[in-house]
Amino acid sequence: MRNLLGLSQEELAKAADVSQGAISRAEFGDGLATPLLTYTKVFIALATEIETLPPHSVAPEVLEFIESLRKLVPTMMSTKEVTTNPQLAHLLTLFGDMPVENQREFITIALPLAQFVKEKR
Repeated sequence: MRNLLGLSQEELAKAADVSQGAISRAEFGDGLATPLLTYTKVFIALATEIETLPPHSVAPEVLEFIESLRKLVPTMMSTKEVTTNPQLAHLLTLFGDMPVENQREFITIALPLAQFVKEKR
């Protein structure tokens, strides 16, 4: 995806506020210990870049995929906001370290709780 967008690893790393090494490790499959936060930040940077392209130059499936993934990341949250909120960064790291079955269980609990707290205002 990075290559299709004409971005160097360094440019993507800067846009995502991660190290160039993190991009390299993820691309070569060496990023198993990379926190979920890093992947989230890279996703936000790539999605933002894709969304700047003319709509007719992006397959509808790609745009649908981005939209479905964006639902997992609050739309008002920029990469910088993710990085500057240590509690959220810690939560994302914990989530990324969980086995997949525990992630599903966490989401089942966390989503209704988040909705409740949001509506409580």
